[in-house]
Amino acid sequence: MDILHLLHIQSRLVPEMIMKFNSRYELLITIKINQPVGRKTLLNFINMTERQLRTECDILSDLGLITKHTTGMSITEKGEEFLSEVKSSLVNDTFVKERNLIKKHFSIKQVHVVAGDFVSSEVTRAEMTELLLDKVNKQITKECVIGVSGGSTMYYVAGKANETFGYKKNVIITPIRGGLSVVNTEYQANDIAAKMANNSGHDYQLLHAPDNIGKKALEELVKEPVVKNALDVIGRT
Repeated sequence: MDILHLLHIQSRLVPEMIMKFNSRYELLITIKINQPVGRKTLLNFINMTERQLRTECDILSDLGLITKHTTGMSITEKGEEFLSEVKSSLVNDTFVKERNLIKKHFSIKQVHVVAGDFVSSEVTRAEMTELLLDKVNKQITKECVIGVSGGSTMYYVAGKANETFGYKKNVIITPIRGGLSVVNTEYQANDIAAKMANNSGHDYQLLHAPDNIGKKALEELVKEPVVKNALDVIGRT
């Protein structure tokens, strides 16, 4: 009997067990993201009363998963090991059907799914971003061009990239599409590529071209040396 089937059976008999697990898991992740952090700050992120939060933090401390200091609570090495074990056991396997469906439909080699709501949950955003940067990092070669899209999700991801991303590798980050407008420029691929490159200490190549442009105008535009050079770099992603 695999772990997922066992959990499914247990949840039918003791449904509160799954709720308790999820609650403590989210609390542990939240402490990791904001460490060192006090209980008053945690109340802004966790849906618990102050008494409930105090009890749960005491339990996590007794289990050796967090440690308490005057500066706040932090996750222990044992806590880090536990989170890694949970991720390797549940994060991907829970969504086998969905991942296979997406891979087949879009002809994608790798698909990873994180449970939660990216829009409303900082825990979900942090987990997804950590997983994304880790998976991409493992694919980066010594000479590598990485293409990024635009949007609020990639804007968030770019803000979390640091010098460990592509460490000691010759990386160029470039947009995979153009974008010249006066609306939400921070969410455009150009700006996100520059932001991610600056945060991780890499070079970037921008594409100064509008998304929507007529065929004749496009043919003339690609003759420009600066645009042609940008397209040559993007072609190596």
